[in-house]
Amino acid sequence: MSAAESIQLIHRAGGLAVMAHPGLNRADQVIPGMVEEGMDGLECFHTKHSTATAQHYLRMADRFHLLVTGGSDCHGWSKGEPVMGTVKLPFEHVEKLRAKAAERRALTSVST
Repeated sequence: MSAAESIQLIHRAGGLAVMAHPGLNRADQVIPGMVEEGMDGLECFHTKHSTATAQHYLRMADRFHLLVTGGSDCHGWSKGEPVMGTVKLPFEHVEKLRAKAAERRALTSVST
């Protein structure tokens, strides 16, 4: 499935399409095209993103008017410690995510 098809499917389901951990994907060159396809956000805060990497993606999110997300990408334990809950997302971004999700759900319920 292409990125464009994935974004459309996520939107039809009422969700927000966000690129996970772009600093690990090293896929900056595809971000503009995904924005054109309707991508909603970037995961700027991640356990494996340095402060400089987070700042880089915050600037990209701002430049492309994308939502900002954050997560631990928790698949279990890391070095004997759980990583879930270790990434803090500033509340302003949570509010924007909630607003956009409500907007998307409203559009989805109207079109179905």
